Amino acid sequence: MSHNQLKKFSQNHQAFSVPYADSEGFITDWIQNDPFVKSLQLQNEFIGTVPVCPEGEEQEILTQYVVDQKGREPRNGDLVNIQDRGEQWFFNGQQWIFYSDYLLKDASKTAKGIVQIGDGINVTDGLISVDMSILTPSKNVISDTTNTTATINNVVANVDYTFSKPLTSLTLGTIAKSQYQTDIYFTTGDTFTFSASNLTEWFFESNPPTFMTNKSYKISISQGKGTISYIGERVYPLNKIMVTNPQLTPAEGKATWTITNTLKTADVFIRLVEVATGETVAMDSSSTNSSITISFNAESTVAAGTYKAVILG
Repeated sequence: MSHNQLKKFSQNHQAFSVPYADSEGFITDWIQNDPFVKSLQLQNEFIGTVPVCPEGEEQEILTQYVVDQKGREPRNGDLVNIQDRGEQWFFNGQQWIFYSDYLLKDASKTAKGIVQIGDGINVTDGLISVDMSILTPSKNVISDTTNTTATINNVVANVDYTFSKPLTSLTLGTIAKSQYQTDIYFTTGDTFTFSASNLTEWFFESNPPTFMTNKSYKISISQGKGTISYIGERVYPLNKIMVTNPQLTPAEGKATWTITNTLKTADVFIRLVEVATGETVAMDSSSTNSSITISFNAESTVAAGTYKAVILG
């Protein structure tokens, strides 16, 4: 601003009480200390670095630092680093504020802002890298204990499928191409057919692969490719029915109890237990894929809940 411009500004803005003077020293003092001028948004000026500044003492310490370094009070745009805290502070014309708080707020789902790096994420020379182990989710298990035929569409990555009943057919639909592995455990029945038209590549096998009957297998799927592993002879988990008896009326010294067989197999193990004592009770039994019949000695009506049947299959 020239002397004439300053004189004209002073005459036209009496509210600011800016007297005109030709003294360069006075002009400099006015620019540095006048409240109006200090409030203007000027270009940032980096003042320097304070070695140590305890929290809560920023206003006093940073203000004194500017006075010591520049011989003036802080003005809008001044920047000072705090070395021991790795921070930069900004003077906004009224007070010192943390510079990042001045520029950005904390990031949210919908707004950009400041973020803090968490565990498993590294930053080196501006490059972010991720420890892949933190991205591996726990495997979910989908179990089927009833069906003897299965169709799996949209095979989900990183999920294990288990089939407790021998399957007569297994059909795989769309295969998820993921870096995580999906495992399917099953046992073939007396007859078995397999289809996986969307999975065109197999390791160690042709497409479609061939399976023996009455054997247990694992199919592992990763990156749209399948690997077959032979496990053994009908290796699949046992399932259990545990139920107490209804009221039973004996006939000719025998009480007969029929239980619906939800295990879908006649190959079952049966134990009859007296609820009050926990003792095993002698009994006769027969089973089909749909029902299980238990008979035991009884001379009078058997109250409901007297016995418990434990059935595995």
